[in-house]
Amino acid sequence: MSEAKVEEEDMISALPEDLLVTILLLVPIKDAVATMVLSKRWRFIWMMLPRLEYKENGDGDDDFDDYYELDNSKCNDDDDDDDERNKSIWLFFDKSMELHKAPLLRILHIKLGPRCPSDVDVGKWVAKAVYRGVVVLKIKLCWSAGPARLPKSLYNCKTLVQLVLSHKILVDFPSSSCLPSLIILDLLFVVYKDEASLVRLLSSCPVLADLGVKRMKDDNAYIDVKSFPDTDKFTTSLSAVSSLQLGLTDEVLVRCSTINFSRLIKLTIYPDRSDWLEPFLLLLENAPKLKDLLVDDEYVIIRPKILPLSWKQPSSVPGCLSSQLEIFEWRAYGRREVEEELLTYILANSMCLKTATISLKPTFGLEEQELIKKVLRASSRPLHVCIVGSGPAGFYTADKLLKTHEGARARVDIIDRLPTPFGLVRSGVAPDHPETKIAINQFSRVAQLKRCSFYGNVKLGSDLSLSELRDLYDVVVLAYGAESDKELGIPGERLSGIHSAREFVWWYNGHPDYSSLKPDLKRVILEFEDISCSMVLKAIGYKSVPINDLPFDHKKGIVPNVRGRVVSQTSGGIPQTEPGLYVCGWLKRGPVGIIATNLYCAEETVASISEDIEEGACESAKAGSKGLLQLLEERNVKKVDFSEWEKIDAKEKQMGSESNKPREKLVTWEDLLGEATN
Repeated sequence: MSEAKVEEEDMISALPEDLLVTILLLVPIKDAVATMVLSKRWRFIWMMLPRLEYKENGDGDDDFDDYYELDNSKCNDDDDDDDERNKSIWLFFDKSMELHKAPLLRILHIKLGPRCPSDVDVGKWVAKAVYRGVVVLKIKLCWSAGPARLPKSLYNCKTLVQLVLSHKILVDFPSSSCLPSLIILDLLFVVYKDEASLVRLLSSCPVLADLGVKRMKDDNAYIDVKSFPDTDKFTTSLSAVSSLQLGLTDEVLVRCSTINFSRLIKLTIYPDRSDWLEPFLLLLENAPKLKDLLVDDEYVIIRPKILPLSWKQPSSVPGCLSSQLEIFEWRAYGRREVEEELLTYILANSMCLKTATISLKPTFGLEEQELIKKVLRASSRPLHVCIVGSGPAGFYTADKLLKTHEGARARVDIIDRLPTPFGLVRSGVAPDHPETKIAINQFSRVAQLKRCSFYGNVKLGSDLSLSELRDLYDVVVLAYGAESDKELGIPGERLSGIHSAREFVWWYNGHPDYSSLKPDLKRVILEFEDISCSMVLKAIGYKSVPINDLPFDHKKGIVPNVRGRVVSQTSGGIPQTEPGLYVCGWLKRGPVGIIATNLYCAEETVASISEDIEEGACESAKAGSKGLLQLLEERNVKKVDFSEWEKIDAKEKQMGSESNKPREKLVTWEDLLGEATN
């Protein structure tokens, strides 16, 4: 039985020409050109390609990824074992460009290496691309010949949006030229005709948004940025960019650190052989809108050990760190001491940071890598802390936390049910002991720190619950003291006219809860007999008050705890602690001790917090201040911040001066809140 003859139908060749062009765009240019031998139908298809990419055989990159190499190793690839691979692509490039007929050439990539003949003319094909309306032009010349001069028509191309010039290219920008559409410009190890060439180029790109510049510092053929004239046009052009890539020699960085980058959103730096840290921070200070920062050490030449790196922490945090930066990356981080200090500083002060990526140099051993990763995870993780209570225990805890966890980007919010801070220092110290109130000055300095906020008139238990607070913060420290009294347990102790010493002390110190007490003051001595009097004071001690969802020992009047960690229950005699929940002050130990006792109490609680953080107890992301303020706004809670407390403070001092006293307190809730919002 004879086999049936099967005729194959060429369905691809029947496709529309524009679809065939799209197919050829998916294969390398040599393969696309090779299709011209398939049939008459295919002979001219490749000539209509709007994108042409040429690179020397043997180069390992597919998309010009080695533009930012700091040496010429990839510009000198040789493979003597393969004659075909050693042939330059020039002949193919030259012939195919001659045959190319597309009316529009949108993208042209040219990459020629040391195998390219030294007498070729690249410029004529660049001119052809300009004539054809090129939009993206990338040229990298690593040949053995001298720098190539490109046609002047390139610098007047109205369609060009992205231009990358790399290595053996002479930049000679005519004075009357303009690139009106150029948005992205990369100049990598190129040569400039004179000092004004770069200035003219940058000042003639009115919409330039992304600039990348790299220089070979030790090559006499290259001009340092330091030598460029300080012209207004040059400064204006650089200050208008939104994305910037810089290879940092000392001269480049010092020059750029004096420019106000008012629109800069994304910055990539490649540290070179330079003491770059302090000028880099100056650059950050001049980039107030920066949101994305990359420090790339991956391709940097190894710095000599004798090269010093130094920096001095600035007196104020750059605005981009405190309010803008969202993405930070450090590639090939080397962990030199000063670099570690800088990294810690950036992570500690970047309050809006969403993503931090640190990759290590491959020279680190596995054990050292794990150690560094652990340190970096701790220092890069935001630590949101809420302290309930603004008395001595609360402020000492805040002070110690901020000092201990600066590298962890700790942010502390102190809330209090009163519109005034300082707890018993304000409302529990007798008027004839003013020296005790000196502590207020120390606490005020803590409250005025950028990483600390005070929010008064916020009541835990009514305005928000403890469980809600724990959902918002990594760490919650309860330090609200003792706001109730012990009882004698005798008949009649709750009758009208019987008050605790606490109530009486709060009244004469102007506490707003007791502004209406108005006692009839008489000296009373109780000697186990019936005495007729209008008021009796009980001085038998303070007692803390429990709140919902909080373990509480009613007999002792404290929250059960182990070194400040709140204990929820015991299992087999082993205390079980509540993660992220701590206690300090009288709520922790009972109403004993003096003001300074709270300092030692706070140190113990903070030590427990630090140990738990080190063990990874605060891994989940919390909303912190942002979430708290949103919740209070939704519930129409009129918080009083520290600046509003200062209005109250100023008013009381003014009223006191009128009576020749240090202060005359506002004693009602209405007066306090009215002055705060005045």
